Amino acid sequence: MDERERLLRAVLSGRLAEVNRLVEDLKDLSATDLAVACALCRDEDALPLIAAAPDVNQALAPFDWPPLLYLCFSRLQRRAEAAAAACRMAEALIGRGADVNARKPDGSASHPETALYGAAGINANAELTALLLAAGADPNDGTEEIGAETLYHAAELPDNRCLRLLLAAGVARDKLSYCLARKLDFEDPEGTALFLEAGADPNFVTPFGSKETRVHKAVRNDRSLTVLDLLLAAGGRTDGEDAEGLTPYTLAVRMGRTFLIGRLLQAGACAEDAGPLDVFLGACARGDRSAAGYLVRQQPDLLAEASTNHAGHLAAAAFEGRHKAVALMLDLGFPPDARGEFGSALHMACWRGHAEAVRALVAGGADLELANDFDGTPLDTAVFAAFNCHDPQGGMTTWGLPEDVRHGDYPGVVRALLEGGADASVVNDFPTGRADIDAVISHWRQ
Repeated sequence: MDERERLLRAVLSGRLAEVNRLVEDLKDLSATDLAVACALCRDEDALPLIAAAPDVNQALAPFDWPPLLYLCFSRLQRRAEAAAAACRMAEALIGRGADVNARKPDGSASHPETALYGAAGINANAELTALLLAAGADPNDGTEEIGAETLYHAAELPDNRCLRLLLAAGVARDKLSYCLARKLDFEDPEGTALFLEAGADPNFVTPFGSKETRVHKAVRNDRSLTVLDLLLAAGGRTDGEDAEGLTPYTLAVRMGRTFLIGRLLQAGACAEDAGPLDVFLGACARGDRSAAGYLVRQQPDLLAEASTNHAGHLAAAAFEGRHKAVALMLDLGFPPDARGEFGSALHMACWRGHAEAVRALVAGGADLELANDFDGTPLDTAVFAAFNCHDPQGGMTTWGLPEDVRHGDYPGVVRALLEGGADASVVNDFPTGRADIDAVISHWRQ
């Protein structure tokens, strides 16, 4: 890989410190290289090159993208001056006939990565998003697949300006309804209301996985009463069933969502939907030893049923950092390597930076070398998450940069894993670039 490609990869992936180092050596390149000028958002260099280009839709090395994609996917737009320059450059490209629905050639048909996706789903540049939409960019991402890639990732943003623009441009109702679930991964009443006002159906069922309605999703993610009320006011039902046959109320009981339970009953949920197993799982989820112990004494078979067939509740507690619940379930005999969304309970706790939950799982015998869905150990997961788990509620997002990870105790997670016997020598790409984590690993490498 030459230095030019290294620079472009750094710009497009948000490694801005690396960009600053490389630009010093390649500072004159953007004056003659349209792809570099666009990626660096240097309008003083790009505008003459755009005016002179015989074809602004020509695929440029190294990724075979047209100039507009290098521009729209440049993470330098996180800087205000670069975001403004990007708009001026986009206007010039559009004026020369740039295809505003251009997409990366290596993207899939069901997940197209278009210029609009870069502007709205990754860089949160509302002005650039408005330019593209006005020029004919498709907010439905030109695919018949369920969901819309740009809208899905714009739903991750705490700033809803791009979301407003996309919704105003007209998104198919099934795509709205599908993508509402992504907004519910975050506590954002304003964004939830925008989806519902645009016509999203709170009773839409995800056609795969757990087949939840959006009311189920809100309960699972422990959204606020404000968000739940928005869904109910829009016609959200309390009696819909997911793939397990659970209503939102039963799910709330199982997950120990105390405040949501009462609101769902007020909205017409049937208390009889929840049985002894649901109540027991809820006690475990709250870390309520007294209630869990009482229920097991009354019905001893509850424990075997819960720990055998519902062990995923341990992983869910680990994911949310409910370390008292984790410790209780381990003491009751739940398997320490219970499966979560993408790995074991330990991977789930490592991803979110929940050091206390990690310590409880390590003490409970969790496997320190077990691979997750991406073939990473818990230690790999912790190091990767320290740079990529941009939001503690919604996990990995496209818009975040490494420096945006400010939650979680990732040094504490790494320390707990190493103290438990994880191998410090196998950490990839050491030093990692985070001094607090590198100090812990260095100590164990000595």
